Amino acid sequence: MTQAQQEKQIEAIVERKLLEFLGDPDEGLKLRPSFVAKLRKSIKDKRKADPDFGLELSDATKRRLRALKSKKQKYISHEEVKRRFARA
Repeated sequence: MTQAQQEKQIEAIVERKLLEFLGDPDEGLKLRPSFVAKLRKSIKDKRKADPDFGLELSDATKRRLRALKSKKQKYISHEEVKRRFARA
């Protein structure tokens, strides 16, 4: 386990224990409908701009995606194959 992973795990444990001892100060409170509407609009706008918004990706997945972006495209479309190799 890396140091960053250990720190993240410790933070999660401390937060969980604090909630156990102190409780959640916002527990039982209701959100105003106007706030909920603003929040939903904000999330919708974010998702339009970034379809992957809210998705947690593992480090391995992030590395794989970066590697795919940096490689030259190996595949060509079916239309391109037909254009290149079709007999005239």
